Amino acid sequence: MDDLSENSSQDGSDKVTYVKKGHKATRMKDIQMSDGEKKPVTFNRYFEANGPNPETKSKFNSYIAVLGRSKISILIPDWRKVTDKNKEQIWQALSEQYDVPDKNKLRTRVFSRAGDAWRAFKTKLTREYVFGEKIGVLPYDDIYPFLDADTWKAFVASRQTPEFLEIIKKAQESQSYNLSPHILSRGGYDLLMQKIMDEKYRARKEASTDQSEIIPPPSPPSRHELWKRARITKKGDYVSKEAKIVADKIDSLEEQCTQGSFKPVGRKRYTRNSGRKD
Repeated sequence: MDDLSENSSQDGSDKVTYVKKGHKATRMKDIQMSDGEKKPVTFNRYFEANGPNPETKSKFNSYIAVLGRSKISILIPDWRKVTDKNKEQIWQALSEQYDVPDKNKLRTRVFSRAGDAWRAFKTKLTREYVFGEKIGVLPYDDIYPFLDADTWKAFVASRQTPEFLEIIKKAQESQSYNLSPHILSRGGYDLLMQKIMDEKYRARKEASTDQSEIIPPPSPPSRHELWKRARITKKGDYVSKEAKIVADKIDSLEEQCTQGSFKPVGRKRYTRNSGRKD
């Protein structure tokens, strides 16, 4: 069923009162403000929410995830198929609750986070409710009241077609060969990139002897730098011996590049020559 309605939510309601917090969906009643007062929120130079306090930052990001899950139909096959009208509903709902500047870069960031949440939501529904431990449980009677019976029936059917089952099979086969998986949080590489850039910015600022100096933002981390950081645990170890081997190879190629004995070509220059295809 690909002929989709552009209603603001999947049950026709504009009200969103549930949000995924941690690994469970919980009520978030305080995100709805009946007096119409907008909550203030601040952003860093990458248009990521950073205040005015950790609680506001967390709730702001969680609300974007709520809107991504509830405003966009799970029957849409791909985020690239989501219309501008659908996305505008996310933005309007967000700007009704938070005092946000209407900037294109911020919109892009919001839609990217909403899209990540939407994809993760569909994956969770498929894994738990279609093929997993909650088979037979109706998610709209469980913790996702913005879904409805017709939408859920169509979604389940779309996950049981020969074409989709083949996609799952290939994904499982591909995953079985992945001996060095990343350990990123829901923010993925996007969040990791921002974290690394923040670290570099703070290091530059601390190294500056002139407190009034305007510190230029650092360049985004390279692909191979992201690959390595995504596979390092909190203790500083790599997730597997295979990941350590690839990381050492990347370091070796980088050293050869510095010495002029290796000339990388293309965006995937280190990861490709280290034996990785990603």
